[in-house]
Amino acid sequence: MRDYGLGVTDVTWVTTREERVSGKLPPNIKIERVEGERSPEDLLLAGEIDALVQPDLPDAWLQGKGTVARLFPDCEKEERAYYERTRIIPIMHPVVIKKEILDRDPWVATSLYEALVESRRIYRELMQQPHRLSFVWNRLEEERQFFGKDPFYQGLQDNRHDVESMIQLAEEQGMLPRPLGVEELFTETTRET
Repeated sequence: MRDYGLGVTDVTWVTTREERVSGKLPPNIKIERVEGERSPEDLLLAGEIDALVQPDLPDAWLQGKGTVARLFPDCEKEERAYYERTRIIPIMHPVVIKKEILDRDPWVATSLYEALVESRRIYRELMQQPHRLSFVWNRLEEERQFFGKDPFYQGLQDNRHDVESMIQLAEEQGMLPRPLGVEELFTETTRET
């Protein structure tokens, strides 16, 4: 949002369910909870919210009903421009482990990391074959040329810039109760990954 002049406090955020991860937000961030069985897409289609941020594409868009549109019609162009400006592909799925588990069994962090790296290796090997992709065109070569490597790298060393940027953005938005260092987010055994 910072790239488009819209601050996190300029928006009234609307949710339809309780957040699964607890946290304390700054008081200047406005959040409204809509009770009942209505989905965010229902609210969008009814004109009760202006935009929708979620991982799944709305059914109305997938069905081509013309009632909703992408905020950025050429989203790939926007994503490319963002990457070229920042050298960041936003981290979307951090893996976290409860502190009580790490205190009891510190090896869990390293074992989980190694399992995820191995599963990714297997997936990448499998997905190199065009007949396994669900796209019309195999764009693997184009991605490699643009990014120079696999864009979804793992481990702290390759993601340090992204994590530092995420922390900086969280600080700017008042989401952190105190300054946070990158190393605090990783166990001693995974800081060298």
